Amino acid sequence: MNIIARKPKPSNFADNVEYIVVDRGDGQHMRYVSASATPETLAHGEWFWGYYFQTVEEALAHFNGR
Repeated sequence: MNIIARKPKPSNFADNVEYIVVDRGDGQHMRYVSASATPETLAHGEWFWGYYFQTVEEALAHFNGR
């Protein structure tokens, strides 16, 4: 898993939750994911509430709009 962008979620949410953009790698359908994650989920190579995109531009636009 390659995280290409990350930022903390606003403070009114649970501690340690952040927004991330993940590049799932070549050959993956819907390669890019804009998601939420915690240190625990990331330690297992996972995230939650992800939105999947074909292009990095789409994923980053979603990420930046959060």
